[in-house]
Amino acid sequence: MAHIAALVTYPIKSCRGIELARARVGEAGIEHDRVWMVVDDHGEFLSQREVPRMALIRTDVRLNELRIRAPGMLGIDLPIDVEEDEPDVVRKVAVWNDVVDAVDEGDYVAAWLSGFLGRPARLAKFHPRARRLVNRRRTGGAEIAHHFADSAPLLVTSDASLDDLNLRLEGGGAQAVPMDRFRPNLVLAGIDAYAEDRIDTLAIGGLVLRALKPCTRCEIPCTDQATGEVASEPMATLGTYRTNPRADGGVTFGTYFVVASGHGQTIEVGQDAVMTWRA
Repeated sequence: MAHIAALVTYPIKSCRGIELARARVGEAGIEHDRVWMVVDDHGEFLSQREVPRMALIRTDVRLNELRIRAPGMLGIDLPIDVEEDEPDVVRKVAVWNDVVDAVDEGDYVAAWLSGFLGRPARLAKFHPRARRLVNRRRTGGAEIAHHFADSAPLLVTSDASLDDLNLRLEGGGAQAVPMDRFRPNLVLAGIDAYAEDRIDTLAIGGLVLRALKPCTRCEIPCTDQATGEVASEPMATLGTYRTNPRADGGVTFGTYFVVASGHGQTIEVGQDAVMTWRA
């Protein structure tokens, strides 16, 4: 029987995730996932694509605080539920082709980020009244909200897919990589390698997820999430066998999902998962 092997939320886009034993899942995905985003002086989002050092920024959520830590830096604790509407606090930020309202978390956090990353950076929180929609051409016209995630609220991978990749890496003389290179929200066990490519719906208790599209990979999986160092693997190996015609020939690993029903359900590691499959 397939089941959940891991659950992860990433409060700050492109920073380190938090492994969870259980998670509440709403329309926009796992609670707190990508609610914050690092931006430059122009409000454009920054990620490990340009700033691999972001992998070293750790987050945690305790009670009503977001805790931010990084090597050699004093910690920062931010209140989660404070809403600010003053004109000098609300700002427009851009993530891919979307521009939305966000709350700027202030100059102290900006100085902290800028000092650690070595470039101007600020922290923006998705505004509680903002609404960003998943591409409606892929949802059949349905309006499905998400926060600062790239394409959809949830990214699903499987243990078997990583095991297969690591066999190929080690067979070619490279080192195996951990799952954190792929930054999934939900990892499945008990299915075949790359079976997540063929899932249509995924039911976990009262929660039903629907597959949206394969996840086309950039260079972020080549960044060691523990050190911030960048190498050529695993993308070099993935490129030899994971080009996907459903993604215009891009290299894919994992599948994006949206929440079809059961918003607000809590799911947990070890819970059974029931799948239907694409024709």
